[in-house]
Amino acid sequence: MKRPFDIAMSRLLLALVASMAAISAGAATPEQTRLLVGIMVDGLDADQLDLLRERFGQGGFKLLEQQGVTLTADYGTSLDATAATATIFTGAAPSTSGIGGDTHFDRRTLRKSPVYADHDVLGNFSPSGFSPKALRVSNLSDEARIASGGTNNVYAVAAQPGTAISMAGHNATSALWLDHKTGNWASSTAYPDMPVAIAARNRTLPLSVRLDTMSWTPSLAPADYPALPDQLTR
Repeated sequence: MKRPFDIAMSRLLLALVASMAAISAGAATPEQTRLLVGIMVDGLDADQLDLLRERFGQGGFKLLEQQGVTLTADYGTSLDATAATATIFTGAAPSTSGIGGDTHFDRRTLRKSPVYADHDVLGNFSPSGFSPKALRVSNLSDEARIASGGTNNVYAVAAQPGTAISMAGHNATSALWLDHKTGNWASSTAYPDMPVAIAARNRTLPLSVRLDTMSWTPSLAPADYPALPDQLTR
């Protein structure tokens, strides 16, 4: 069963896939890709893109649709963000990648635990350790590192550790996520780099300082968004 939001998420990776091809081809040429950006948006379905298309600028989604190739995928049963990200970034089904969801049954503790939880690594700015040990295959980030001979840097940033690690793969320079207990940007010793700027932000701008100053405002007036409930457009 093809799910619209899965197809839409695949579209967001068009630039990434195209750039991956450029990296592979560029290894023997002086015009090697210098910057590779992959974006994953969980739960964004094709209908929402259609509703908002007339408000898109010439970059962003329009650029992906006009200059990319649309990918479709049959994932079968519903996948959460961690498993969907792993599936798209690896090209492998959950039964092959080993990532069927954000949690799994831990045979050591006989309890449900995060699929990427790893007691053999330490957390950076987090009491919990996570690593890509459960990911059985390489992903796009790993292949980008291989294509460069290990000379490039790969960073993955997401709100949740599962999504960040699914994007980062095994050999990223760093994977960053928000620790749900402290609000810090966190990582683990599974990845070699904890950016100095991120560490400094955690120390100087803890969540307790930022909470009262945080706000979100839509870029357009609520009435300009199609298909919103009436109570949200007033």
